[in-house]
Amino acid sequence: MERDKEALRLKNFFSTVKVLLEEKIFKQYNWSFIPETDVYVVNSDNIKTPLITYKVYHRQPIDGRTGKKPVWKGEYQDPNDRSQIITINSQQFDNIVEFGFWGSSYQEADDARELFEDFIWNYLGKFRKDGILDIYFIEQIEDQVVNAKEQYFAKQTVRYGIRNEREMIFKHAKLNEIETNLRGPDGYEVIKTKLFLS
Repeated sequence: MERDKEALRLKNFFSTVKVLLEEKIFKQYNWSFIPETDVYVVNSDNIKTPLITYKVYHRQPIDGRTGKKPVWKGEYQDPNDRSQIITINSQQFDNIVEFGFWGSSYQEADDARELFEDFIWNYLGKFRKDGILDIYFIEQIEDQVVNAKEQYFAKQTVRYGIRNEREMIFKHAKLNEIETNLRGPDGYEVIKTKLFLS
């Protein structure tokens, strides 16, 4: 059965986090969850806090049994078109994701960070069910005072490791027969096979 390859991507993880935050926390606390670049590029003069931002700090393929190349996971016949075969390849990635917690005061940023960290651990099972292979805390970096759009904010930043798998799904014609001729070094025909494409 074909899986939803979008569910395994990192962008879907961010979308899931946003939906869950909106359902479970934001109604009560009136927060926002946006990509960090939006703080600087979206046309808005007034940034409301508390604000949680996210960005991919680092992403690289895992050096597995085939190096850093995608691996073949399997193939099956397309149930809707028996002349087609569906092939699934996958590649795993280690990501470092930064979450920033912006507040009008240090206490507001700190409270937002603590609540978010509890949220991540509470929904770890959901993220894994949705295709995230692992999530783990890496570090909290130095607190900052940030100037954005002529406003000053206290900001705390934490980094999480997130391992995900990206599936690549391809459809191709079912291979029935191909003609091949192999000759030995002395010029004699060794193998002759004939295959046809359906």
